[in-house]
Amino acid sequence: MMPYYAELVFDGKITSFNISANLPITLTGYANNVTITNISITTDCSVTGQVAECRCQQNYTWSGPVCTLYPQCCLNKTFCSISVSDDTPMCQPKKRVTVRGTFILPDTFTEDLNDINSAAYTALKQKVGDQLKIHFSDLNEFDCVKIISFRINSSTGNIIVEFVMLTNAPFTNKMLLHRMENASSSLNGSMMTVNITGIVQMTIKERNGKTVKSGDQVVITCTLEDNTVKPKWFLSQKGESLEILPGNGVEFGSLEPVYNITILKASENWGGIYTCEFSQGSITHKGVKTLSVALLPDYIVGVANPQFPDCRENGVIQVNSTCSIKKSNETYTVKWTNAISNLNVTEEVYTSSTTVNCTTDTPDNITVMCSFENIMEQVKSQDINISIIKGDDDTCPKDGDWPLTKSGKVAVLQCADTEVGTQTRKCKGNTWEESLEDCIDKELYEVRQRAEKLAEGLGNPKEVVSNLLADLAKIENTSTPISAAALNASLYVLTLITSASMKANTTFSGDVWIEYVGRANSLLDPSLTTWNKSANKASDFLQTIENFAKLAFANNGSFSKTFQNLELICSPILANKTIEIQSAHAPVKMNVKTNSLKATISTLTFFSLSSILPQNTVKDFGVDSKMQSITLVDAEPQRVEINFQLENETISKHKMMCVYWDFKANDGNGGWSGEGCKWDRQDSNSTTSSCVCDHLTSFSVLMSKFPISLPWLDEIGYVGVGVSICSLMLYLIIEFLVWNSVVKSNISHFRHTALVNISVSLLIADCCFLSASFQGGKGGKLCLALAMAMHVSFLVMFFWMLCQSIMLLHQMIFLFQQLRKRIYLSFSFVLGYLGPICIVIGTYMKNPNKYHSKDSCWLIYEGGMNGSILAFVLPVGIIVIINTFTLVVVISKLLRPSVSEGDKADVRENVKSIMKAVIILTPVFGLTWALGFLTLIFDLPETFGAMAVHYSFSILNSFQGLLILITGCFTEKKVREALLKRYAPQSKSETSNSLKKSRK
Repeated sequence: MMPYYAELVFDGKITSFNISANLPITLTGYANNVTITNISITTDCSVTGQVAECRCQQNYTWSGPVCTLYPQCCLNKTFCSISVSDDTPMCQPKKRVTVRGTFILPDTFTEDLNDINSAAYTALKQKVGDQLKIHFSDLNEFDCVKIISFRINSSTGNIIVEFVMLTNAPFTNKMLLHRMENASSSLNGSMMTVNITGIVQMTIKERNGKTVKSGDQVVITCTLEDNTVKPKWFLSQKGESLEILPGNGVEFGSLEPVYNITILKASENWGGIYTCEFSQGSITHKGVKTLSVALLPDYIVGVANPQFPDCRENGVIQVNSTCSIKKSNETYTVKWTNAISNLNVTEEVYTSSTTVNCTTDTPDNITVMCSFENIMEQVKSQDINISIIKGDDDTCPKDGDWPLTKSGKVAVLQCADTEVGTQTRKCKGNTWEESLEDCIDKELYEVRQRAEKLAEGLGNPKEVVSNLLADLAKIENTSTPISAAALNASLYVLTLITSASMKANTTFSGDVWIEYVGRANSLLDPSLTTWNKSANKASDFLQTIENFAKLAFANNGSFSKTFQNLELICSPILANKTIEIQSAHAPVKMNVKTNSLKATISTLTFFSLSSILPQNTVKDFGVDSKMQSITLVDAEPQRVEINFQLENETISKHKMMCVYWDFKANDGNGGWSGEGCKWDRQDSNSTTSSCVCDHLTSFSVLMSKFPISLPWLDEIGYVGVGVSICSLMLYLIIEFLVWNSVVKSNISHFRHTALVNISVSLLIADCCFLSASFQGGKGGKLCLALAMAMHVSFLVMFFWMLCQSIMLLHQMIFLFQQLRKRIYLSFSFVLGYLGPICIVIGTYMKNPNKYHSKDSCWLIYEGGMNGSILAFVLPVGIIVIINTFTLVVVISKLLRPSVSEGDKADVRENVKSIMKAVIILTPVFGLTWALGFLTLIFDLPETFGAMAVHYSFSILNSFQGLLILITGCFTEKKVREALLKRYAPQSKSETSNSLKKSRK
């Protein structure tokens, strides 16, 4: 239905007239008959003489043409006075509906359509305008339709038509959509796309209808009756339109058909033009409203010059105080206390003056205050404390730009012109402390502000984050080195980006994810000493990176990137299966469960992050691998296996621990935790460590700084070695005393010669062991000498055991062939001493730097079959195997008589002989050292069996000297008899004769 404006003139004598009673009325004489079904009075004019005084009815206002012809009408909102000879002004509805639309015609665009005066332009405008009027004119209170322009479709070359339509009443989407389809069809054009304003009801609950106070809570509502979708919200500022999404500064609510946003704290960021959009197909309804916010300064930097007036030399001192603020469009009323107001104002810097009279009783401190008041009478103030130097006050001397400063006070300097912030430095006594800089580049400050707006909810992360990261990269490339303030600002920007993206539930593909990791890589440079000034920032930053990883989406397949301090691998998960990530530093194998097409796994390997995380969170343990962060999106982990490459090879008896970074530990500062993770010893070796976990986060491997020690194990060892030393010395004394009495044959000579050499070498080794326990940790040449002495002595002991074993084996096998004394002794001395010496020298010459440990003054064990300890273990192992074989041969010989039929007494004698052989030969042949190989297998004494092995080895070998004394002396009949014969009571003549024989 098209509206018609008509002027009805009534005689002044008519007091009432019911127009509606005469409806409908059909008017003829037009191209098409017009039927009037409804009449609304828009304008009421009363004529007095030659003057007509007109007023708009309720819900109507003066139209644009009226304001052009009669400006006085629009200036005077109550009435409009005109001459009766002029055209009568008409009012239009206040709520008019504007429809702006576009569609594409199939015709090819020509250049003359750019000229509004050309025939082609005029003809096409008439043709399209007529068709649009035909199809839209029957809308509720249709007003007009107008062609705005024709332009070219850059992709097809066809004509794009832009038009605007006005109606004086709202309509439904269904009514409009039907007419849009018919109009497009009649022109053979594409489906129209329209934006409609005037139907959406939008309100802002303001304090005074125009401006809200800074910090106030503001509610903005949007209502659209004919609607089934949620609106999108936008804020336009300074020519930039930002989408409003959930954030720290805004909350969303709805009670259909009313939708609202609540601005939690009005500020400069939230002032501007608000738009809410309801989009359904090709129809978009818009509501528009403007919000003005009375601003207050974000910060006020107050500085006095001089900061500390020196009253020791001057009589009257003028102090200029300045208050600096961020430049804005707000007009402030600036007031000062204790100062002459506004001596100078240059944009955002305000200056005042204060006089300090040193000749009077001047106070120690004067406080000058600057106050900024906005149009809503809100005030923000800043105190400037002026501390006066008097008499014997301690001071710090002027140092460059740092002024003369009173002790206990803090001097303040403004940052450079290209930076934002201040520098502070405290004077303590007569000495300056280290200065603290809170200066960041203005470009970085601007990026931080944009990130803060994003975190508040202003802007779509999908559109904003990439630009923020690119700008941050430019700043980082030009800012070397990065200051503590710049580091904190950059970390804050990345934290805000993550927070905003998570609240908006935004996902990112590879390009943005790689750019984000690139910025993290720059900040994680271990050479940045500024991390030391940012306590516990590393833990928060790690959590920020992990949170952003939850937004990664590998929609275009796997991607990876290796940086100086980071390695990123991201891959899609296509189905429930076992996933393997081939990282050079920590390969991952994981069973996952997912039903999502967007399931993604991201792994981040941090090369140096562990060095800047809070240290010593697990006592006596240190990080021994890179740090691996694993994140799953839309998938659940079933079992996680990580095979870490170790920074340092595994050390014997040093415990390994698989851990993850627990952000809640240590009162929120973060720390390592082993919960849900275990070390897989079976799949680990000296260079890799396998971890199995049942959850995801950031993992690493810790190694104990000290070897695991069992209770009393060291004490048992020291006592045993002490007893062994005494036993060996006693044994050697006994051998000296009974030598001539017991050494009567070649076999006994062989045996006792070997025992003496074994005892001497073991005695030297035990003495070196005790010395090394006092020297350990000091290093030096003495430590090396002790290590080599122990190495040689122990090997000599075992090689002489080997010689004794070979002699015994020869006797058992070749019963009727006796070894010559000279041959045996020559062989034994060459093998027993030359062999060990060659092994020790060769081992040391191969790698002098890795021969011995400075902590223990003993050979190095690096786990597995690695380390100089092999030069001891291998020869000892071979000798133990040969000696074991000899023991088996001896026992088999002893068992032979038991094969024949014999009584029980013979069996018992055989058993006693076997037991005696085992007891006697085991310590002499060094078979107890076989337990040493088991201690290498059970390296970590954590189970009962492992502890039993370690205790057994320590007891048997530390007391080996005592065992040699027992088996070499007290169990041998000839030695016992010789001792008894020597010290038993006897006559003087017998004693004299025995002495003579001994002298011979």
